Amino acid sequence: MTGRILRCATLALCGALMALPAAGPARADDDDCRGGGISRAQAIQIARSLGMVRVQEVECDDDEWEVEGRDPAGREMEVEIDRRTGRVIEVERD
Repeated sequence: MTGRILRCATLALCGALMALPAAGPARADDDDCRGGGISRAQAIQIARSLGMVRVQEVECDDDEWEVEGRDPAGREMEVEIDRRTGRVIEVERD
């Protein structure tokens, strides 16, 4: 009985550990934005200050953050932010 419990616990732990690397690549693009400027959290805060209520995706592309999400009416919204200065480059609403 103890052997069976131990085996189940080991399998559960292995499954959990195998799932961890899958979560890593979601932020891999953000590595390009680590060398100064505003952080990912600050980019999200700026997008929220412009009316974004649900953040769906945040990417670092070249020298800007792209924050995608939804406004209070449920419409798609994308905010592009200069990663060095925090200046809002563009706001798109669909």
